Amino acid sequence: MAADVRHERTLILIKPDGIQRALSGTILSRLEGTGLKIVGLKMVRATRSMLERHYPSDEGWVRTVGDKTREAFGSYGLDVRAMMGTDDPLEM
Repeated sequence: MAADVRHERTLILIKPDGIQRALSGTILSRLEGTGLKIVGLKMVRATRSMLERHYPSDEGWVRTVGDKTREAFGSYGLDVRAMMGTDDPLEM
């Protein structure tokens, strides 16, 4: 009797600050530690059109995410303007 094997795919995004802080190895290790198996890996720099397909363009949502990003940078003592080129939550 053949086993019913299900294969699920999950997209995992590591944001630029995670790459800059060299966290990708730690993140992948944690995923594997939970029993997940990584069968493919691709590193890309997202273009604006790629991001537009993955995220809503509602200004309120974008502002909320930008504000959270600014807060996260501040909590790590990082200068969001220096690293992102802006501190405008709609432009990050």
